[in-house]
Amino acid sequence: MSSQATQLQENLNIINNNITLYTKSIKDKEDILDIAGVSYKTDRLTIQDYLQYEDDVVLEKSKLYKSEAERWQTLMKLAVIYGNNIEEIIK
Repeated sequence: MSSQATQLQENLNIINNNITLYTKSIKDKEDILDIAGVSYKTDRLTIQDYLQYEDDVVLEKSKLYKSEAERWQTLMKLAVIYGNNIEEIIK
């Protein structure tokens, strides 16, 4: 159990780092999307190119949400190992 808890804790650290990186990446991609929007409105960019930037933002958000779900799963596994009250952790 101790080795499993250690592994889960290491995974949690990696997941938290991923969440931080995805959050920063989303902000950067949204900034680029804003620029692409201006370029599209001034006819310097096609709709297909603009939609590709939108796709990038949505893809990055999906990665963030997946990492957040993995974080919660890992926290719940750790709670079970340590015998913590899951309801209190969620609150």
